[in-house]
Amino acid sequence: TKATKATKATKATTEKEKAPSETVRARKNAFDSKSIAALSSSPTVGETGTSSRNASSASSSIEACAHGYRSASDPKLGCACGHAYAGERCEIDSIAACDRGEIMTCAYVFSPWGDALEYQSCGCVSECEKVLKREHNLTDAEWHKMSHEMPESMQVCVDSEGRKVNMFTRRYVAAPRAIKEKQISTHQRNVCMHNCFGRGVCKDRVCYCETGRFGMLCQFDADDVSVDTIQASMGTKLDGKREMRIEYYDGLSSHARIPLFTKAYYLDIKKEHLGEDDLHEQSQIDTSMYASAAHVAETIVEKRWKRTLLTPRSGTHRFVPFFPTNIGGNVGAADVYLPYVVRQLPNNDGDDDPWYIFVSMQDRGFCLHDRMRDMLPPRSIVVHSFGWQKFTSEDVNAEPRCHRPDFDVVIPSCRHAYQTAFDENDFNASSKTGPMLFFSGSLRDEPGCKGEDLLQNRLKCIDVYSQGVRMYVVETFQNVSDFSLNAPGGKEAFSRDVMKTAKYCLVAGGHGFDMRLVDGVARGCVPLLTAIQMSYPYDNVLDYSKFALDIGDRWGKTSDKLRNLPDTLKEAYAKGDHGDMVRRLRYVHEVYVMEDELTDEEYREAHLNNVTDAGFATMLASIALGTNVVLPPYFRTTLCTLAYDFLDGRGHEIFKKEALDSFRCSQAQRTNPANL
Repeated sequence: TKATKATKATKATTEKEKAPSETVRARKNAFDSKSIAALSSSPTVGETGTSSRNASSASSSIEACAHGYRSASDPKLGCACGHAYAGERCEIDSIAACDRGEIMTCAYVFSPWGDALEYQSCGCVSECEKVLKREHNLTDAEWHKMSHEMPESMQVCVDSEGRKVNMFTRRYVAAPRAIKEKQISTHQRNVCMHNCFGRGVCKDRVCYCETGRFGMLCQFDADDVSVDTIQASMGTKLDGKREMRIEYYDGLSSHARIPLFTKAYYLDIKKEHLGEDDLHEQSQIDTSMYASAAHVAETIVEKRWKRTLLTPRSGTHRFVPFFPTNIGGNVGAADVYLPYVVRQLPNNDGDDDPWYIFVSMQDRGFCLHDRMRDMLPPRSIVVHSFGWQKFTSEDVNAEPRCHRPDFDVVIPSCRHAYQTAFDENDFNASSKTGPMLFFSGSLRDEPGCKGEDLLQNRLKCIDVYSQGVRMYVVETFQNVSDFSLNAPGGKEAFSRDVMKTAKYCLVAGGHGFDMRLVDGVARGCVPLLTAIQMSYPYDNVLDYSKFALDIGDRWGKTSDKLRNLPDTLKEAYAKGDHGDMVRRLRYVHEVYVMEDELTDEEYREAHLNNVTDAGFATMLASIALGTNVVLPPYFRTTLCTLAYDFLDGRGHEIFKKEALDSFRCSQAQRTNPANL
């Protein structure tokens, strides 16, 4: 994006190779060029539709970028270009030989997802190689690692004679890979988060912003990005701590910020429709277990947070719009690209520099490889759904290889419970008339981690499926009369009907997070947590001892509790606090639910009694505690409402004292006899 004197890098490619077909030209021209050209002449307007009163004439007269947006994070960057465009205004197409209607981004030409793409011309492949090397500043060794991730049978391009050849050697390929059924429709291609706030044109998931708009989603006007406005909206320090402000960093090159919502399979796009103006009005995300991190990303940037949480620059935190699932699926090797993203970020090693926020929707988050967490800048926070710590030794001062509980944040794996009809009665202890323990799910046979071998070697089995626990529990206790473990005929609806009557529900994730935690909480079933070296959602904010039974530990020394599981559960239930745990799960459910104005209309209609933004506020509180900042007033008020003014006023019971103190609830709320 910084290339201001870009030349046509395609000169070295033969004219035959680089010439797009008539079909390619037709697709490239299908996008209305008038709508892009119109951006340059559109007026500078504020959120209300009137001219921004404080916008400088210089800012408002800045010409719009032809294929991109003006950076709000760093005015010196100028235009941040869409995929493989270059030039001062992003006017140069660096991949003229490619079918942009097919590939969307050069990253897919060399990724394992390539089997969902039509064969590209070898000229396109050559152009994309140059673009990726330039944008990431790659060495030959780095390029080889990035480009050879896909299997050899997928390394195919079409040469000037129409032959299918290896994209690197140009040798004939006798058995190229088959093309899979497409997962991205034409409509899904042009859905941008928040529809570019109505201030730009969405093309291939990138906002081309109109004149006078700034930011990756055209979310700021000239007044928003002025120095005076930014300084005036920094909030008030409390006890020497800054008030949280989050930047949505927009200075990455086009292929470092792999476009949000590129692969639809994990987002369960529920509804997309064209409005009268032929633009996509809205995309809705269902309860997919891969959507929660993307949901965080779209919620942070909502316009209602401008100047109270969201800031163009000078924030306490800087959100990095890099989404590993977009390039590697739920288990793919995102670590190949991660170093090239990090090297483009400004240094943040000073005490006053913002903390970076990274997110992941992958099954194991930043635990996919031990080395991933160490690739990040030192002042970084990971927000993901899998809190595996993975300590290297039993030294109490050992550094976890993966999730770092002092800073990183676990979020629920789903935005809200999976395929459920919410029922307030599920949080009444009298409804728990079913089995003592419930589990329904898949099993895997792990040699060396079964039976007594598992109990003697919990640490050795830490990396196998469910840490060996699912198979052990089902095989060992399947005949216990009051256990329901993979009951015959246990279809989805049947299983959830039983789950809501159970006293405890087994939570033992497979090769990653376990959606059963969210699912069970939503049905008032007390979670039985078994994993070792594991953090759970918001556990620096929530006191899990008040609503869950945790028989895991750091070093796997609680095997007796698993060996004697029926007695373990009976003893826990006999303590007499199970009913309180069930009741408290109603509040936990409230902080597990992710809500925003874009995606939750149906959920709110079915679930009217809720504390709006409680889930998002809890996520921010978890970040704030780890980085020593203060929540903005709105979010403190939201959490105080949940703690003292919602339902029976005893929501404060689920929070740790330090977290509750950080909400700064009023004395009247904290001392109300009804809440004590």
